[in-house]
Amino acid sequence: TTSGGKAILHYAGTRFRISRAEDILENIRPLPFNSADYSIANPAMDISETIIVFASDMPGGYGGTDLYASYNINGQWTYPVNLGPKINTKGDEMFPYFHVDSTLYFASNGHKGIGGLDIYEVIYSADRTDIDSLANVGYPINSEADDFGLILDDVKRTGFFCSNRAGGKGGFDLYKLDVLKISSSRKLTAEGEDMIGKVQLK
Repeated sequence: TTSGGKAILHYAGTRFRISRAEDILENIRPLPFNSADYSIANPAMDISETIIVFASDMPGGYGGTDLYASYNINGQWTYPVNLGPKINTKGDEMFPYFHVDSTLYFASNGHKGIGGLDIYEVIYSADRTDIDSLANVGYPINSEADDFGLILDDVKRTGFFCSNRAGGKGGFDLYKLDVLKISSSRKLTAEGEDMIGKVQLK
């Protein structure tokens, strides 16, 4: 929702219910770190429902909008933690998405990419204390235009994303993808060189 022009998040948790008579959600409460001074938007929750990653332009970030995480500890959401310079840049990072295997996807126009907003894949270490790899998912999912909002099925063979690339029907269109082959070489080298492996898609 928005308040005074700023985006804010509300959390319903696992105990919310939909009142069919009025067609409204009940037991919704705002998250404690909402502010009238900055936006918090594009929330993504991991499968355990203990981590929320979102985009925000709150002070102290690396660029326009950064990705932050809040952790649910004993029923309370922690103050947001910036995901750091391996993910965040001087540009904009937004539209995070957790796959069921805990891989994080997001869009950025600050990393070395094809153009506009590109979609990136983050694989964390087993203990989630560091990033094992960060990769641009490559063409043809990414284009010279803005590409974002990726979601995938459980086995990562079908998905959808949003793009304003040439040839669409309007401003931003939805696209369906079918993955035929995924290269294991999609990661950044120690020197930060982007090793984009080829992803063959319909």
